[in-house]
Amino acid sequence: MRVTVRNGKPRSYPDPKYAAWLREVGAWWDALNLEPSPAPLIVELDCFIPKARTTKRSWPQGDIDNIAKACLDSANGRVYVDDDQILELVARKHYIEHGEEGYFVLSVWDKD
Repeated sequence: MRVTVRNGKPRSYPDPKYAAWLREVGAWWDALNLEPSPAPLIVELDCFIPKARTTKRSWPQGDIDNIAKACLDSANGRVYVDDDQILELVARKHYIEHGEEGYFVLSVWDKD
């Protein structure tokens, strides 16, 4: 999220790269032609993040809460009506080899 000030009032807007990513992933969800679930949900999220070429860390960079928010926002209105339906969430991040394209796997179950 970016913030600017116009006429003395702060205004926030999504980062252009984030907005483009949401549109791209949203198009993938749209291609699946899913009916959004109205039920309370359990969600499991696995994020596969390319390892930086120079890192010595044994775990992927990036805050898991921010990564999860982006992935969940992309499914909002497509997999479920609204992400406030998610009652349980397990999120994990994993390294993949440098040069591979990152991806995520979202598994969703009805809580009922």
